Amino acid sequence: MPHESYDLIETIGGIALSVIAAVALFMFAVSLIDRHPGAKQKDETPDDARMREP
Repeated sequence: MPHESYDLIETIGGIALSVIAAVALFMFAVSLIDRHPGAKQKDETPDDARMREP
């Protein structure tokens, strides 16, 4: 029985690591896209844009 439970733990751990890695890559990609100079702020009002400009 212990051997089977270790297999289950390894499977769950592997899935969790895969999900965490996928989420991390996705967030990294989103941050790269957001940092792009041409990217517009999502909730930006014209006032915010005016204040941001020098």
